[in-house]
Amino acid sequence: MTQFSMLPWTTGAAGDGATPYTQEQSNNFFRFFDVRNPASEGVALGVLNELAVSGSASPLSVATGAAVCYGRYWNDSVVSLAVSTPGVGTTGGRVVLRCTWATRQVRLAVKMSANGIATPPTLTQTFGTTWEISLATFTITTGGAITLTDDRSFRKATFLVDTAAIENLAVTTAKLANLNVTTEKIAEDAVDYTKAGNGIIQLVSRQGGNAVNWGTAGLSNYLIGASIMQTGVAWMKDTAIAVGATATRSIVYEFPFGGVPILTFTFNPGYGESWAIPYRIVSSSEAGFSVEVKNNHPTLTVFISISWQAVGPE
Repeated sequence: MTQFSMLPWTTGAAGDGATPYTQEQSNNFFRFFDVRNPASEGVALGVLNELAVSGSASPLSVATGAAVCYGRYWNDSVVSLAVSTPGVGTTGGRVVLRCTWATRQVRLAVKMSANGIATPPTLTQTFGTTWEISLATFTITTGGAITLTDDRSFRKATFLVDTAAIENLAVTTAKLANLNVTTEKIAEDAVDYTKAGNGIIQLVSRQGGNAVNWGTAGLSNYLIGASIMQTGVAWMKDTAIAVGATATRSIVYEFPFGGVPILTFTFNPGYGESWAIPYRIVSSSEAGFSVEVKNNHPTLTVFISISWQAVGPE
C-alpha cells in the first residue's frame, strides 16, 4: 500500500482526500492507531462504565462504555442480553463485541458453546467477515444460574509516553507488579532507614576532629551520610608469640572507605585465661590498618587473635 493519510481531509478534494475512503482503509486506520493487538484489546479504559458485564441469571447486563472492534463502538445505555438455558448440562458462553462486515455494524452478542459443553466458545476473528473480542465468559446451569468471569482487555496506547506526560502521583502502588522493581531501578542512596523497616539501626551523628576522617580525635559533632562497616577476626601472628615479644598484623579492607574509619579492637589469647594485652595502632588509612601487640604474660608463649571493626564513610 502507498502512503495514505485519512483524517481530517474532506473527500473529493485534493491529495489523500481526492477519493472517498474505502472500508479497508477505515478499518486499518482504526486497527493500527487505536489498539496494539486487535485480537484481544478493545475496551476503552475509563470511558463511562467500561462495558462491564454483570448478572447471575439471564438476561446479563452490559454497562455503558466504548470499545474498538475493527471499528469504533459506543454504548450510552445499559444493554440486556438474554442467555438461553441449556437442557443437557452446564454450558459455557461469552459476551462479545462482534463486528460484522455484512451488516456494517459492531454489536453486543451472546455466544454459546454446544449444549452441555462448559468450556467457553472460541472467538471468531476473520477480517472482512466477522471479528469478535471478549467482554466476559460464563457458565450457565440447566437451572439458569450463571457464573460470570470478567474477560475484558483494555486498549493500550500505540504511542510512547514520556516522563512529562505522567501526572504527579499517577503511578500508584497498585500499578507496580510484584517483583517488578529491581535493584537496577533504584537510585544510589535512595532507600534510607525509614523505608528499610524495623531492625535497621540508623547512624545519625558522630563525634571527632575531622569532617572526612572519622578516626581523628575531637569533640565536634558531624551528621553521618553514606557509611559502611567492615569487620573481621585474624591471628596476630601465624605462630605463637614468645614471652615479652611483639607481633604486627596488617589488614587490607575489601572495600576502601571514603575517609579514615573509626577502629575498635578486641584481643584474645589462645588460652582459657585472659590478661591485659598492650597494643598500638601502627597505621590506619582508608585502605586498611596495621596493629602491634605484645605478649606480656610472664611465662606463656601464646597465639593472640584480633577481632576488629571499622566504621566510616562510604
